[in-house]
Amino acid sequence: MKIYYISLYIVLFLIFELSFILPSAYCFNDDKSLNGSDTMQFSSNDFDSLKKELRQNRKSKNENKIIRRNRFDKLKRSLEFIKKNQVNDTDKILVIEEIGNTAFQLGKLEENIPFWESVLNNDEYKLLKNSRIVNKHLPAWHSYLAYAYSKNKHYKKASFHFQKAMEYNTNDEIECKSLWGLASSAQSAGNYDSAVYYYLSYIERYPQFTFYIQKAYSNIIDMYETKQQFSKSEDSLKIVENLLRNSDDYRALLIFSSYLSSKKDSGAIEIYKLGIAAAENKIQVTSHMERPVISLDIIKKALIFKDYALIDKHIALLNSYKKISNSDLILYYYYKGLYYSEINNAINAYQSYKNAYNAIDFNERYEYMTDRHLLDITLKFLNFESEYNPDTAISVYNFVKENIAQNNTDVYKNLKLDFCYARALYYSKNYNSSVIEFNKILNNNNTDDNMIFSVKHYLKKIYTLQNQKSEMEKLDAQVSDLLRAK
Repeated sequence: MKIYYISLYIVLFLIFELSFILPSAYCFNDDKSLNGSDTMQFSSNDFDSLKKELRQNRKSKNENKIIRRNRFDKLKRSLEFIKKNQVNDTDKILVIEEIGNTAFQLGKLEENIPFWESVLNNDEYKLLKNSRIVNKHLPAWHSYLAYAYSKNKHYKKASFHFQKAMEYNTNDEIECKSLWGLASSAQSAGNYDSAVYYYLSYIERYPQFTFYIQKAYSNIIDMYETKQQFSKSEDSLKIVENLLRNSDDYRALLIFSSYLSSKKDSGAIEIYKLGIAAAENKIQVTSHMERPVISLDIIKKALIFKDYALIDKHIALLNSYKKISNSDLILYYYYKGLYYSEINNAINAYQSYKNAYNAIDFNERYEYMTDRHLLDITLKFLNFESEYNPDTAISVYNFVKENIAQNNTDVYKNLKLDFCYARALYYSKNYNSSVIEFNKILNNNNTDDNMIFSVKHYLKKIYTLQNQKSEMEKLDAQVSDLLRAK
């Protein structure tokens, strides 16, 4: 029973961290959807080999992205074989289920909505209707489609398939995920009454998951405040604070303390101190492998509260740990960089971000770290590298732009990446190309005021070096117009 709840906790953590937005993924050589993939004469021998690989894969937990991408290509090519040949339901389901798992892990799920609709409507794959083996997998397939629709902001359709997943459900894990999905989809769609209802239903059914209870209440409080139902918001805040005061779930306490801090709530410090105490108690009794994770969690939240003595303590602890995973090592360097930036130690900040970037294997699949997190780390590194080593920065930019950034939906982060590139061109004295790149940023509708002023700063330096007074005057007028338009 304990193992079951730990597994369910991990699954839910991933869903919450992603907020139903699946991780960005690297581009495949074939960008077609599943239904339109190239079969390349997939033979019966190929299919038998694939089945053997899939059954062996169930025993492997730590595959990198290259292996997963290669398998995903085989899975796509096997679909036409399944349609055109006599394949039993067990083998069909083996392929379909693995497509769902692999697409989810690679962030490709939402691109293949027609495939999942076809599977569930039984249009092309001719699965036996109402068979026990098919019905067993229907909840998971509806969940895949629900996540895909949620990613594409089709919240009504997402809600429909989360409901279906619950309707067909035969295990508690699917129901738990789907109920959270219903609440999240309703909230994203602005259907706050429904969202509150589903979050409260979740709280009632799963009181053991303190981490998600506090997140549910955070969302409920935000929705009540949006609706200006302040008395209900205050009541919900009191409920969750009382719940957390009696909890030893340090993650729930620390995350809720940062939520309260963002609202400038006076109770933030109390909850933060309780969270730190719970975390440090946990370090004393947990395994050596889990201790670095807890120290990193402490540092992350201590940065918010500017608790520098505590950060120094846990940096020293992390230095003393004999074993630390690569993903934890990346975060360790990254958080050190944030800390040194906070205390204005630029040299150590730069070295820490550089170490973090160099520790990344972009073909690896890191637990709890999506391409979005890797892009954050890269941006911090490039912010320094574009000035210190511009040629290296340009190479990094080209690699990241091709492999990560084009799948990232955060427009502002992509602009920041382009800004680092323009700076690198400036510091490499490639002024004409730099002007072109800075002007692209300046003319982008998503560029905010701070970036406008930063771009203006560098363009003025270039125009001064080139003695282009007329361009400086045009720039001043252009910036004034842009700021007035905003």
